Amino acid sequence: VLVTGCGDSRGLSGTVADGLAMANAKVTIQSASGNVMDVGTTNGQGEYAGFSIPVSFQFPAILSVIRSDNNGVLRAIIPIKSGTVSTANINPITEVITSQLLPEGASLSSLDVGTGGDGFAQKAKNLVQVIFGNVIDYDAFASRNFKARTKGNFTAGGLADALIDTIAGINAAKNPEDLLA
Repeated sequence: VLVTGCGDSRGLSGTVADGLAMANAKVTIQSASGNVMDVGTTNGQGEYAGFSIPVSFQFPAILSVIRSDNNGVLRAIIPIKSGTVSTANINPITEVITSQLLPEGASLSSLDVGTGGDGFAQKAKNLVQVIFGNVIDYDAFASRNFKARTKGNFTAGGLADALIDTIAGINAAKNPEDLLA
């Protein structure tokens, strides 16, 4: 189902969802130095898997996917490389965080990925708390295994997916992340 890049064993996988799982969506990754690579195409559940991040790849990185209706792009920041397998989901919440922490024209290589109060992780956590309170954290949307509802399975999904679905249902004429901006 998916394209595998060349490199080491740091496999990248995740789920792409925008109200429902985004099937057959092309996922790309951009390095801090500006190099863009195809990650692969999502399956019927909006999942991609098996992309090997090249050893020379420079972090932080941005994952991107164009909506199926060509109505914008969803993005997610991967601040640092970690371990041998990484989960990176793309959804309206990761797009809100990306647009807030990396405004248009800002350099990805200048993003503070440190662990302190000005670092990406703390800022992302704070933004999600502003939106949802202490009910859920950023990792539930961005870096934990995630199942999204599909047209054929409306019962799939956990709390993070239910929150995305709820936001998507507020105003069908707007993208979910626009309601949160």
